[in-house]
Amino acid sequence: MGDPALDPPNDCEEGVCAQPGNETGPAGPPSATADPAPAPAPGTSLISAGPRTWPIVKSGAQGDTVAAVQLLLTAHGYRTDADAAFGPGTTAQVRSFQRDNSLDDDGIVGPDTWHALIINLRSGDRGPAVTAVQRLLALHGHPVGNDGIFGTSTAQAVGALQEELHLATDSVVGPDTWAALLSQA
Repeated sequence: MGDPALDPPNDCEEGVCAQPGNETGPAGPPSATADPAPAPAPGTSLISAGPRTWPIVKSGAQGDTVAAVQLLLTAHGYRTDADAAFGPGTTAQVRSFQRDNSLDDDGIVGPDTWHALIINLRSGDRGPAVTAVQRLLALHGHPVGNDGIFGTSTAQAVGALQEELHLATDSVVGPDTWAALLSQA
């Protein structure tokens, strides 16, 4: 490291940092236009990008947010073990994904990378992205099993979460629902 613009701020823990503005920029207060974010889980910091709050995830991070990154990478064809540890293999796949999607290939998952990674999901969908949603739903008190099938129980849990968080209750996991699921993971 050594470059102050790229070094993590002092509030970084476990490789997850708050860095409003961009994925590698200096830390600062959240955007004044952002909705108030819930308190982050221990070891996690958040960044507000418009009305949504996204975690900043990078090498060294561990936990369910990392597993979500890994499952979403796999859903896009960048096979990654969902071991919930952001190590060299995950970093390499994030960089490949970023390059292939014309993003800064810094290996850090911030707002731009999240926007490219997330997949709109609805009833009938299957795969690793659905498993990511199911894992995150359990963290929010809506355990549905991790079978990778967006069936009735997953749809009901998504709808219940959306209602609790005052989101559009349509049982579709779009950007607002992804951001809500990830902001408290």
